[in-house]
Amino acid sequence: MVFYPRCHTSTSRVATLDPSRRLPRYNGAVTDETGSDRRARTRWRVALAALVLFVSTGALYRLASAPALSNASDPLLIVPTSLSLLHDGDLDLSEFGTAIDPTFYGVVLLDGRPYNRYPVGTSLLVLPIVWAADRLLPATEAPMMRAQWIASIAAKVLAALSVALLFVLLVELTARPWLALARAR
Repeated sequence: MVFYPRCHTSTSRVATLDPSRRLPRYNGAVTDETGSDRRARTRWRVALAALVLFVSTGALYRLASAPALSNASDPLLIVPTSLSLLHDGDLDLSEFGTAIDPTFYGVVLLDGRPYNRYPVGTSLLVLPIVWAADRLLPATEAPMMRAQWIASIAAKVLAALSVALLFVLLVELTARPWLALARAR
């Protein structure tokens, strides 16, 4: 014996067509159009909130972060490698001349030319930021000092971008923008 539950007209979700609107109706209310409009408005609000969060976090990092010339560790050659890719189209750091210490542990000498010991992935990641900063900053006599200023800008932009993307991820996971904002900051 098969049991079929009793369907009430007020709670059933049977689609009927309204000839005047040509949109599917569920229980007398158009849900397809309203639901997609609401999702689109929510996505625009989340995008705007993420943009505001990105700009405000970037401004905060600009005011309260370490000086640009304090980097002397593994990522020292990331931006010079990006600049070499932009200007010369290669990975050797010979255009930085004596500013690159050949005894630095992050430098590999091949055929007398210095190269970054570490993989090129991070240099490719920051390449758009380096391109924009290279166009905006004035030229200097010391290319390594300029590269360190660009590295400082790239670090701040990537940090602010990660906060904004974390906010978007938390909104998608929690569906509560204000809770996601509290967790992202």
